[in-house]
Amino acid sequence: MTTITLHHVSFEVQIKATCFKTRDKQLLFDVSGTFPPGLNVLMGPTGSGKTTLLDVMAGRADPKWVKGHVLVDGKRQPKNFRCLTGYVVQDDNIVMGTLTVKENIMFSANLRLPTSISSNKKEEKVLGIIQELGLQSCADTQVGSALKRGVSGGERKRTNIGMEMVVDPMVLFFDEPTTGLDASTAHSVMLLLHALSQKGRTIVCSVHQPRYSIFKLFSRLTLLFGGKMVYHGSNRSAVAYFEQYGFVCEQNNNPADFFLDVLQGVVPSNETEAQLLPDLYLESSLRKGLVQMITSYNTECKIFGLDRLRAADDSNRLIAAIRYVYLHNDNFKVKVLNGRALLNMSRDVRTFATQVFLHAILALIAGIIYLQLDTDMQSGIQNRVGAFFFITNNVVFSGNSAVDCLISDRPTFIHESSSGFYRVSAYFVCRVLFDAFLVRFLPTTIYVIIVYFLTGMQLDVTKFFVFYLTLLLTSTSAVSIAFFSASISSSFTIASTSCLLFTMLMMIFGGLLVNIDTLGSWLSWIQYISIFRYANNALFINELKGLEFCETDAGSNDTFCDSDLALEYLTNQGIAFETTWDLWQNQLALSCIAITMFVLTYIALRKVHKY
Repeated sequence: MTTITLHHVSFEVQIKATCFKTRDKQLLFDVSGTFPPGLNVLMGPTGSGKTTLLDVMAGRADPKWVKGHVLVDGKRQPKNFRCLTGYVVQDDNIVMGTLTVKENIMFSANLRLPTSISSNKKEEKVLGIIQELGLQSCADTQVGSALKRGVSGGERKRTNIGMEMVVDPMVLFFDEPTTGLDASTAHSVMLLLHALSQKGRTIVCSVHQPRYSIFKLFSRLTLLFGGKMVYHGSNRSAVAYFEQYGFVCEQNNNPADFFLDVLQGVVPSNETEAQLLPDLYLESSLRKGLVQMITSYNTECKIFGLDRLRAADDSNRLIAAIRYVYLHNDNFKVKVLNGRALLNMSRDVRTFATQVFLHAILALIAGIIYLQLDTDMQSGIQNRVGAFFFITNNVVFSGNSAVDCLISDRPTFIHESSSGFYRVSAYFVCRVLFDAFLVRFLPTTIYVIIVYFLTGMQLDVTKFFVFYLTLLLTSTSAVSIAFFSASISSSFTIASTSCLLFTMLMMIFGGLLVNIDTLGSWLSWIQYISIFRYANNALFINELKGLEFCETDAGSNDTFCDSDLALEYLTNQGIAFETTWDLWQNQLALSCIAITMFVLTYIALRKVHKY
C-alpha cells in the first residue's frame, strides 16, 4: 500500500505577457495533504488547479517550477516514478482505434514489462486485467475512431485503464475520468475505480461535477479554489466543515454541486465570504491536525524503512524489473512499435491504398504529358528538362505529406514516452523505418516504373536503377524535411507551412527557375541544401549523357545528329558530368540532407515538452 504526501507544494509557470516578454504565474499555493490507499478525489471549479496538482503528484510537472516536497511512503519521489505508476489522461484518443481492446493492452504489456517474462505469461496477465475490468465481451473488438464505430465510451475508458494496469501500479492517477461519458457510463467507471481502490490501490483522480451516486464512493475529498486548498479530509465530514462557516447544504441537494456553488459564490453566507475559505482552511484545526499526521507518518516511515519502492514483494509485482525496462531492449521495442504500425496500416488500408493510387495517377499524368519523348534538337532537351522538374516536384511534395504522421501521433508519443513505454530513440527509429522507407517504397516504385517507360527514357538497366535510386533518395529527403517541420511544432498548420517554405526555397534555388550565377554569394549558398538541385542534376546526367539528338532538314530531307548537344546543355547549366563521381555526388548529397534532417528531428523530439 502506498501513501503520497505533499509538503507545502507550490507550482508556477512562465506565460507570455507580450510577444517578447514572459511573466511568472503561480498555479498552486502552499498545498499540503495526504493521499492514502483508497479513492482520493480532487474537485474545484474550472481553472482551480486540479490537473496541475495531479501532474505534480504523478511526477509529470516540470520539477524546476515545483517548490516543496512530494513524498512517497515518506521517501522522496523517485525520478522514475512515472514509470511505476499509471496515469489515465482525459483524452482517450491515445488508445489506438484500429487495434482491439486486447491488442491495445497487450501492446502496453509488451513494452512496459521485462522481456524476461514470456509471451504466455504476459497474455495471462492481460486476460486477467480484461476480466477484472469487465471487458470480456469486447476484448476482440476494435476500439474504433471518429471514422469507424467501435466500443462504447466506457469500454474505451476501461481499455485506457487496462493499459496502465499492466505494470501492476499501486498508484493510479486519473484526469477527469468521467468527461464525455453519459451519467450511467460515468457511474460504472467510478464504480470500477472504487472497486480497484478497495484492493489496496491508491487512486487519485480529478472530477469536475459528479452526481451523488458517484460522490458517495469517494474516500477522501480535496477541494481547490484558485490553486489553494479549501478542504482536505474525509468525504463524509465535508458538509459539516462548511456548515461551521455558515454554508448550509439544503436537504436533497447534491453535496458535490453544493461545494462548487459555494466556491463560485452562488451559495450566500451571513458569516463568511467564499474568497476567505482558503485562508480559513489554513487556520483551521483540520489542517493543523493534517500537518501533524503527515509529520508523524513520514517520521514513522523513515524509522521503520517502509519504502514500497524497494519493498520485499518486488518479485511479485515486478517493480524491480520495471524500473529498468524503460532503459533497455530498444531493439525489441522498435519491433513492437513496427508491429503496431503494420497492424494499424493493415486495418486502415484505404490510407495506404490512396497514396499508391495518387502516385499511379501522377505517374500517368506525367507519362501522358511527356509520352515517349523524342530526340529532336528543338524539343528533345526542353521536354526532358520539363519532365524531370515535374517528376521531382511530384516526389518531393508527396514526401511532404509525412508531416501528418508525426503531428497526429504527437499526443500518443508524449503520453507513452513519459509513461515509460519506450525511449525517444525507439520511437524515432520506428517512425523512420516505417514512414520514411517502408510506406514510401511501394508508391515510389510504382511511380518510377510507370513514368520511366511511358516517357521513353533510355532503355538501359543501369540508367533505370540510377533513376530509381535518385527518386527514392529524393523521397526520403522530402520526408526528412517533413519530419523536422513536424517535430518543431505541435500545430499541423505551422508544421505544414514551415515544410512548404523549406521546399519552395529549395525549388527556387534548384538551378532551373533562376540562374544561380546571377545571384550574390549571400543567396547562392542555398543551392547546396536544395534537394531539387541534386535530384535534377542526377537525372540530367543519367539521361542526357550519351544521348544523341537529331534534326531533319526540311529541304533535303537529310538527318543531322549531334552527340555533343546534350553535353553542351549540361555545361551551360554548370553541371559537371565527366566522371562517375560527378553523378554519384548528387546521390551522396541527397543522403547527407536526409541524414542531417533526421538527426535534427531526433534532437527536436528529445526536446519535446513531456511535462
